Amino acid sequence: MLYLLDSSSVISVQNTDYSHDCVPEFWEWLQFQFRRGVCKIPPSIFAEIKPSDEKFKNWITSNERSVVFAREENLGLVRKVVAEGYGENLSDVGLEKIGADPFLIASALEDRERRAVVTHEASKPSRMRANRQIPDICNELDIKWMNTVGFIKALNFKTKWKNEASESELDRYSGSYPYDPQLF
Repeated sequence: MLYLLDSSSVISVQNTDYSHDCVPEFWEWLQFQFRRGVCKIPPSIFAEIKPSDEKFKNWITSNERSVVFAREENLGLVRKVVAEGYGENLSDVGLEKIGADPFLIASALEDRERRAVVTHEASKPSRMRANRQIPDICNELDIKWMNTVGFIKALNFKTKWKNEASESELDRYSGSYPYDPQLF
């Protein structure tokens, strides 16, 4: 499964109990997961991440190469997500409000069986058009999704995660890249 992260999922973790200062092991683990290709952030979503925290800003920019889902975004699927999920003929204000969310959803729609969306947004099925939430669009388009806590549980994060990973896997994904940035 490839987990496609929404900007809200990464930002919410940083702004709560899992911040770099509180749980640096989480960010090492997340970097490891990005490098393994278990999770990625679509390019349009990555562009939405504007951190104010300096450590988080350094982490996200120094890891951009392993974080960003290096695939061309399918504009046909993005149009499908907008039309079927949000509605036809959205105003410029509506399009601005939904931001890059259709790109995230379209990236998962491209391979529904092997991709899932991770978002901090909660389902609010009564909302309409540009006010719709990612989980509701995913439900409507039959796309797997989970919240951030579900993602952390699905990948079994533990502060002592390195003790459970094999040495060869740690070597392969933690320090063998020529562009290996410092974690912090």
